[in-house]
Amino acid sequence: EMDPWDEVDLNASLPPEALPKVEVSNGMVVRYIPGSNSFLSVNEGDLIKTLTLVMIPLDSELVVSFEDGSVIRLDENSRVVIGPPVDGVQLVDLRNGTISVLAKEKGETNDRTPFVVRTKSAIFETNDSFFAVTEYLGQTFIEVKSGEVNQYPKRANKIKFVSYLNRPASISPLGIIDQNTSN
Repeated sequence: EMDPWDEVDLNASLPPEALPKVEVSNGMVVRYIPGSNSFLSVNEGDLIKTLTLVMIPLDSELVVSFEDGSVIRLDENSRVVIGPPVDGVQLVDLRNGTISVLAKEKGETNDRTPFVVRTKSAIFETNDSFFAVTEYLGQTFIEVKSGEVNQYPKRANKIKFVSYLNRPASISPLGIIDQNTSN
């Protein structure tokens, strides 16, 4: 009941071919249905019509394709919010786990949708690359195999980290001066 993927919008701004499409759904991949506070399985061929929380449990995988030729693969133990492009940007919100992104295959035109992966600590934007992002225990890791990926905010550089480690002992990590109250 109240499944947003079943609703048909006669005034839809995007044609069905512009929606992300589930290419591979192995294992017990599920999506959250807010109206009934339940989960339904994700099947090959499904179109992702609205922002949706998708969970990929142990021994499962999900592959989603996009109109511009981009493809993502989500590994087991991943959670992601995915939906159609908004304002010319394809956004995937990685909550936990690993996502591999192939943005733009060779020979495509440059008038394509920017691809963005958002995590708790950074935003990764690309138009032409192959990379993977892992979000685990509040830390984000990225590996770029080809192309260029812009990262916002930038990672703290070594100098800032060293200055944090070398702070005076009387100053806590929050910048509060520690006071010895025992005499």
